[in-house]
Amino acid sequence: MAMKKYTSVSEYLDDYSGKHLTYMKQIIELVTLLEPTAKPSIARGMPAYVLDDIVVAFYAYKHHVSLYPFNTEVIDRHRGLQGDHAFAKGTFQISTKFPFPEKTVRSIIEDKLRNM
Repeated sequence: MAMKKYTSVSEYLDDYSGKHLTYMKQIIELVTLLEPTAKPSIARGMPAYVLDDIVVAFYAYKHHVSLYPFNTEVIDRHRGLQGDHAFAKGTFQISTKFPFPEKTVRSIIEDKLRNM
């Protein structure tokens, strides 16, 4: 079965509910708070917020929402902050089994914005 191709962030969000939707909306809220000029877009097949480049993208999986800053140095600098969540190559995996890690997500977004 082919992956659905989305044309907008809102179209992507329409396919989700529960914690996945809540966590993705919290990511959006933080991005737009920290960089109000960031625009929603589909980048690399994922919902994203962009300036001249991608600030962050995110994607829902069965048990987590992945946050992609597309900067391995940003991810590496935050590895000690994960708590109940996990880091994988290039991504912060936000488990839907635990509370949303606002402090870590905020720090990752701020770091990415400083390093764009």
